[in-house]
Amino acid sequence: MASVALIALILQKCDFSSMLPSGAPSTSPQTPKSPVEQPETTNPEYPVKGDEVNQKLQSKKLIYTKHARCRMGCRNISEEEVVYVLKNGKVNMVKSDMDNAPCPKYAIEGETAGKERVRIVFADCPDATKVVTTIDLNNDDDSNCHCN
Repeated sequence: MASVALIALILQKCDFSSMLPSGAPSTSPQTPKSPVEQPETTNPEYPVKGDEVNQKLQSKKLIYTKHARCRMGCRNISEEEVVYVLKNGKVNMVKSDMDNAPCPKYAIEGETAGKERVRIVFADCPDATKVVTTIDLNNDDDSNCHCN
């Protein structure tokens, strides 16, 4: 009996994975990976810490595209509200496109003075920050808005 118990103990302690052919699945328990550090915010759509993006975009001349002007008119969003959201809004990384060359796009969301929830897309171009479009998150009815 003692020898059976001793053999069982030895088998538990041995790592037989080194004896498996390469590519064969290992049956030894895996060491859990260390947890990935999470950003300060709990919302995965806003993983950017602080307002570094907002400050960078604010540091350049603000240019409104023709499309942005049209959407602002349809959605009753003023230039003052665009600037307010740029200053106080949060970057939604899910809706942003940082791979857009040469001007990465950042979707910044916030509330206007009139309590409208909006998303405004800004392009971070080398010479200026461009307002690409504005979206009213409370009202997506664009049936009367005919922008190109």
